[in-house]
Amino acid sequence: MPRLLARIVLVSALTWPAAAQGLPGSSAANPYVESSAGRAWQRIAFGALDCGPGLSEAAAFCPNDAFSQSGVFGNGTYKDIRFVYAATPGQANSADFLANRVITQSQTFPQASTASGFSFTWNGPTATLDSQMFGPLFGDRGRTNGRSKLSATLTVQNLKWQKLDGSEIRNDQAGLLWGDDNYADFGNGPAGYVGRCNMNIDSLVTSLALSYGITDRLDVTVSVPLVHTTVEGSNEFLDYVVLPDGSVTIDPEITFFFPQGRFYVKGSSTGLGDMMAGFTFSIVKNETAALGFTGRVNIGTGSFEDMTGTGETQVSGGLVGSYETGTIAPHFTLAYFGGNDVLFDEARGVIGVDVRAVPNRLTLSAELLARRLMDVQGFEATRVLATVRSPITGDSFNVSNFRAVRNNYSLYFVNLGGKVRISGQFLGTAYVLIPWGNQGLVAQKPSWNLGLNYAF
Repeated sequence: MPRLLARIVLVSALTWPAAAQGLPGSSAANPYVESSAGRAWQRIAFGALDCGPGLSEAAAFCPNDAFSQSGVFGNGTYKDIRFVYAATPGQANSADFLANRVITQSQTFPQASTASGFSFTWNGPTATLDSQMFGPLFGDRGRTNGRSKLSATLTVQNLKWQKLDGSEIRNDQAGLLWGDDNYADFGNGPAGYVGRCNMNIDSLVTSLALSYGITDRLDVTVSVPLVHTTVEGSNEFLDYVVLPDGSVTIDPEITFFFPQGRFYVKGSSTGLGDMMAGFTFSIVKNETAALGFTGRVNIGTGSFEDMTGTGETQVSGGLVGSYETGTIAPHFTLAYFGGNDVLFDEARGVIGVDVRAVPNRLTLSAELLARRLMDVQGFEATRVLATVRSPITGDSFNVSNFRAVRNNYSLYFVNLGGKVRISGQFLGTAYVLIPWGNQGLVAQKPSWNLGLNYAF
């Protein structure tokens, strides 16, 4: 019976190349438009999304999925129905891990500092400035606003994702090679698939943060981000079988799947991101030194499905400090973010230095931001079995023993910029963020950030 059903798949798929011409999704100039950025990205990873429990790849072809029913997508991988195969534990999960990994890492990128550019202390009946620096870029400092002082910070951050674990992933680049091996055996040998996806994933994050001094040493902070994410990309799958002699074939007479070529998808979303609420408490706050601890709660108000956030709540705590010596003020931030079933644990650190370039007018800053992501969903290939070529596009694919894994990743970023006093207690901020290293999801370099800060 499995062989008969597979031959039905083959006969149906043989008609695909002719039927798909001109259909949305069949070319870069005519992509299939999804309802959101998140669905567009999952479409790139899975192909068919609206399958549901209990459906069979061979019998039902995801009848609820408009994309697969259009005739553009004939075979590859399918969301939520991999359980119909007798795969060994830990296999047939690469697509799930890939989708989760891209979405969570793109939506947990550090945002600019919410700390006020002005820090006050009450000496008698009036509040006076206790620092000649306008503060760091991404990091924080142990200094607080001062009692009854309110600070408002507006930032705009533009991110274009460039690499995933060293693979150049954008549409005009080589793309990411991935797949599942040995997910089933239809009678001719272990079957698998290999895919290469390309993706332009761009995020524009506009955040408004308010920080209020409860006392001279205690600030409370809230941040509300508005996220606009666009996804435009493509994928091509090749199904293969490893024959008893160890050779690899993509012959449809043996695999029962005719190569379908590359399909193209795009989508966009705009919405509320994951809000943040927290506090900073200064343990030490004098003319030169400041040391404090922070607590933050990232509230899952964003949408994982739309790629405007993670939709998950995450708690963090840390230490912040700075030391001013005339025109120079080094600073540091150390924080730990707790994970859950979707999000990973993360240790984050910032070390930097602020320089009073023009007294009371301009502070320049340089920082190194580091992220250590723990137990992140991913996949790896440790052995290349063969190389196969698509008869539709001519692209070559390495067939490897892909495995779903969890790893730790270290990401680094250099931040260069400054804050300028526009008028009174009104500041403007501009800086570039330069990624460093090849692990994890890496943004294009440089990425820009602009902001405004006002102290009331």
